[in-house]
This record gives sequence, structure tokens and C-alpha cells, in this order.
Amino acid sequence: MLTSPVPLTSTSYANIDPLITERHTSGGFPCRMGRRFFAAPAFALEFIVISCNSGASFSNRCETMNNSLHHFTMHQDDRVMRREHRLLLLLGFVSLGLVGGALYLQFFQREDPCPLCIIQRYFFVLVAIFAFLGAGFNNWRGIALLETLVAISALGGLVTAVRHVYVQSHPGFSCGFDALQPIVDSLPPASWLPQVFKVAGLCETPYPPILGLSLPQWSLIAFALIFVLVVANLRSKRKLRSAVR
Repeated sequence: MLTSPVPLTSTSYANIDPLITERHTSGGFPCRMGRRFFAAPAFALEFIVISCNSGASFSNRCETMNNSLHHFTMHQDDRVMRREHRLLLLLGFVSLGLVGGALYLQFFQREDPCPLCIIQRYFFVLVAIFAFLGAGFNNWRGIALLETLVAISALGGLVTAVRHVYVQSHPGFSCGFDALQPIVDSLPPASWLPQVFKVAGLCETPYPPILGLSLPQWSLIAFALIFVLVVANLRSKRKLRSAVR
């Protein structure tokens, strides 16, 4: 039995060959038709599902329709994949830009990074690395895996930023500087790039706000947006694939 989903519009549906719109028994091959719908972001498709048993001419029609659907589906997949690549590239460059902004404040505004600051830098760098790797994949499983790692990194940064905001809102509360600094400074990147990943300040030290918010608060917002955006994107793709099945 040959089954071929064929994309049709509401206007072209009325012009289907009567041979495939009714149960036809001449020539010894009965046919039947069913309709199935699914919705995807930015487009909705109406499918006609045709099943037939035999018949050379009808099989040729089914094969032609199947080829048309195959090319259409590939075109839509290419469009969605290009959008995924653009999203991941954007997240990667934004994350590196935020690290660059922190370095500007460190070297030009003399705002020394504390252990929690360095940990947040690590998470931003991880987001960028996973995002750039995901942008290089051309299959959905690889992209979904890297987007999941982006979401996990963003969640880790979000938790760290929340902790940092709490510490700065309670000046008498120690963030464990003595306990965290040896751990953070012992990580390999601290010896590779000490200007970027080596602790030089205290977590409780307040610095001038930027547009009314402290740097940890801006970091919290950035991590939250990245996490929500990536998780929402993963959920939408999962619903789309479930609908297609």
C-alpha cells in the first residue's frame, strides 16, 4: 500500500481529480482519502492522505505527489533551520558581548570581579560555546542537544546571579569569599587568562548602577531571557514534531 501526504490549499482542494476524491472501483483498485491537519510556527498546512492498492497510472500520480511533498517539506525545514542558526548565533554574540562589557568595567572603571562575577562569566562563555556549536549543526537532534546545554548553562548563571543579587542586598552577609576564591582561581582558565577569569574583588562590594540596575541584576535578566527563550523554542519544536507524527 502506498501512502502519500500531499499539501493542498483550500482552493486547490476543490480541483482534485474525482478519481482520488471518491471510492473508485473501476480497474480493480479501490482508493480512499482522508484529511489531516497540523499547525506550525508561521505557517499552517492542510494534508490530503491518499491510500491506494494498485494501478500503474495512479501509482505514478502518488509518486509525483510524494516528490512534491518531499521538496516542500525540505524547503520548510531549511527555513526553520536557518532561523534556529540565526537565534543561536545571536545568543552566542550577546553572551560574548556581555562578557566584553564586564571586562570594560573591570579595566576602565576599576570594578574588580568577585568569585560570583567570575562564575557568571564562565556561564556566559558556556552559553556562547554551545550556541556557536549548535549553529554549526544541520540536524535537529544536534541542535536540540546544544540548545538544551545552552538552557542548562543559562539556568546555572541565573542561580549564580540570584545569589549575587541577594549578597549585595544584604551587606552584612558574606558570600564566602575565602571559600570560593581558591576554588575559582584553581580552575584552568584562571591560569590561561588571569585577566578574565581570576578573582580580584569582593562579592559584597557595590558599584555604580547602570540605568538604575546593578551589574548582577543585569546579569540575572540576561540569563533569565536566554533560558526562557531557549526553553520556549525547544517546547515549540517538540509540539511541532508531535503534530507532524
